[in-house]
Amino acid sequence: HIFILMLVPQYMHTQITFRPPMIDYNTYVCQVIEIYKSGQLHDVASCEFVGLSSSTYELRARFKFIASELNSSNTYTLYILEVLVEYEKTFQEPQLAFRIWESGRDSSYSIQYELDAVRSFLPPWFVLNIDIVKEEPWYIVGVCDTPAVIGGSLDNECYLHRWIAVYLLNWIKSLPCQQEGSDSSSIHKN
Repeated sequence: HIFILMLVPQYMHTQITFRPPMIDYNTYVCQVIEIYKSGQLHDVASCEFVGLSSSTYELRARFKFIASELNSSNTYTLYILEVLVEYEKTFQEPQLAFRIWESGRDSSYSIQYELDAVRSFLPPWFVLNIDIVKEEPWYIVGVCDTPAVIGGSLDNECYLHRWIAVYLLNWIKSLPCQQEGSDSSSIHKN
């Protein structure tokens, strides 16, 4: 990498520091394979699918959850949380992208883009952006504060395991859920 620094008198005393990567790409690859093979995502009750790309090492998963509609506490809707974990090369961090699909009355699914609706399912500390990933829009959870969220002094050998636990598993387990069998007449589902 080549960095060009222009010295401007008012910034001459500013110190620029670069933090070391939290996890390098090769370590990420080894750990994401371990996580995939461990079955810890497969074991989540709401898990529908987990896959790992053997070329890009992107981890994809889908989880079902049922929650009350925003405007009604008596009507429940089936949602699909689709997640993508990939290596963010600029910040040298794992990155979480997700989409929430909402079931319709006609058994179709549509992506939920209404930010208030999406925020109701998220941890309050998630910082969101919308970006195009693989030519499709996804919510991206910001990575700038990752060291503060999961602890910056973690051993590199367990970094991605801790990251998955904090960013993904804790979130999935906190999603608002109802048993599918309860009052199924008021649940919109496929």
